[in-house]
Amino acid sequence: MRLRAAGVPVQLLHYAGQFHGFLNFDALVGAGADGLKRIGAALSDAFNGKASDCTIEIADALPSKRRPLASAAAEVATTSLTGWMSIERIGATLFARLSPRAARIARRWLESSLVPGATVRRSTMGCLGRLAPRQTYPAG
Repeated sequence: MRLRAAGVPVQLLHYAGQFHGFLNFDALVGAGADGLKRIGAALSDAFNGKASDCTIEIADALPSKRRPLASAAAEVATTSLTGWMSIERIGATLFARLSPRAARIARRWLESSLVPGATVRRSTMGCLGRLAPRQTYPAG
């Protein structure tokens, strides 16, 4: 608010309903990937003298008539995929702390088995994480 009052262009992105740190899950959460792309574009514009002053509200775009079972299934899938990725990353970090050399060898050996899982996660999250951006400032 003070930046705008001082005439500094501000691009505010508000991702309703997202958890703290969702940008770190960009490979899993569609809003994280979207946020990083928007932040990169805003920084690029700012460094090239094309900064814009706007606020964009971004929320999940849900079908108007979603059945309770479909909604519950989407929540279970999202939670499961988030847990899966968290366990993978925590395990890799702990393993690297215990033995960096063994972790590098294991990562090379496991990469071929992890790629299909990453592809499944990405395509599933692409179906679940549809976003609907709406510019709220300046009023259009």
